[in-house]
Amino acid sequence: MIRKIGAGSTKDASNVQSALCYTPRKVEIRPRCSFQSNVALVKKKLKVCCPEPAYPYPLLPDWNTCGIMTPNKIYGGTLTDIDEHPWMALIKYQNPGIPLSEPIFSNQAFLTKLSYWGNPKSSIYTEVRLGEWDISKDTDCIFYKEADCSLPVQNVQVEEVIAHEDYVPDDEHQLNDIALLRLSDNVTFNDFVKPICLPTNASLRATEKWLWNQSLEVAGWGETGTIKDTGALNNVATEKKEKVDLSVFNKKVCKRRYALAGRQITNKQLCAGGGKDGKDTCKGDSGGPLMTQVSGSNWVSVGVVSYGPQNCSTTGWPGVYTKVSSYIDWILSKLRL
Repeated sequence: MIRKIGAGSTKDASNVQSALCYTPRKVEIRPRCSFQSNVALVKKKLKVCCPEPAYPYPLLPDWNTCGIMTPNKIYGGTLTDIDEHPWMALIKYQNPGIPLSEPIFSNQAFLTKLSYWGNPKSSIYTEVRLGEWDISKDTDCIFYKEADCSLPVQNVQVEEVIAHEDYVPDDEHQLNDIALLRLSDNVTFNDFVKPICLPTNASLRATEKWLWNQSLEVAGWGETGTIKDTGALNNVATEKKEKVDLSVFNKKVCKRRYALAGRQITNKQLCAGGGKDGKDTCKGDSGGPLMTQVSGSNWVSVGVVSYGPQNCSTTGWPGVYTKVSSYIDWILSKLRL
């Protein structure tokens, strides 16, 4: 449809607002909105009114749905609000150990890691829990002026584990440390269960420089460090979903640091944390998302917690994350209805 702007002064707002839409016979409608002319209307400036382009990833939630959460009610500290980061989930598996924290990015798929398991074929993920906050309680409630209680959790069986084909369990560099979990049923989105965005936009995939000035977060039910009377660090698994803010660690310095340990850092990985503030991920955060907020509203998963120093929060030794943008094409190729 073509919107013809009136011939009066551009300062005449009523003239512009009352412009008529019509479709001339000989004007080619292009897919992008712009000013154009043709031979028949060479002296006429025409505004092409086009519908919004269709979201190119039909199996992923669009940006009006993903990565959006209600405003926080708790300020400061590391404890999340009851409905903060609602894409986080817990994974149940046959082997005993610490539950992993994972993000959901569609109504039937999760993003996770492989290196925790060694050989992914020998360890079995059995179930995913969504909408959880405090794993010690059946019903989660917090009180901030009034009671705020979550909806019942959703437990969904894992139908399939899709490991990256180039992941080598015995590779100490842990390259291609990424996997997808396909669920047996669709989940129901609500205030406590929502999908996170993936960096599908070309601008988010082209380079990681845009992350240098971004505030990053990791959330989960991993171990937290407390100081004993002796001054030693005591790691304790948390019952409530917590978060920590991190910054991107210089890639060149990260490569040199891990080279000392015989590890290779590639462009398909990110380094974050490792500062003097002692903020870091730890056991139980494995597979969780390294997240950042774009456009002031949408949270995007930019990394997957892969590995780090044996002693969590070691100054100068950042955590290593699988860079999600490097695997978008692989992720999209694995999605199906």
